[in-house]
Amino acid sequence: MKNIISYIIVICFLLSCDDILNVEDISNESVQLLAPTNEATLNNGNLTFTWNPIEGAETYHLQIAQPTFDEALQIVRDTLIDNTNFKDSLGLNTYQWRVRAENTSYSTQYTTNTLTIEE
Repeated sequence: MKNIISYIIVICFLLSCDDILNVEDISNESVQLLAPTNEATLNNGNLTFTWNPIEGAETYHLQIAQPTFDEALQIVRDTLIDNTNFKDSLGLNTYQWRVRAENTSYSTQYTTNTLTIEE
């Protein structure tokens, strides 16, 4: 058993462990946000955030900031999701939401949209 573990460690050093575990490099991919669309103005805060899947992603990191990530007064949501949609309820305000795809070794850059909820 000890020899098998030593052999695996040596192989990991000689090759990339990602090659052995078949972890797909998704770092050059981009998450396409579907809804709410960028600059959307809505009169209902009950939302379903939706995006297209990325092949090789295991989870998606969703964040929602108020009013923007550059000038965040509050990070409203920061969560990992294993599918391509998330239901949430937001109050009247302007928000930015962003998603990145992740797996055990790689992640994409965040893709960001802005939305406003008003009466």
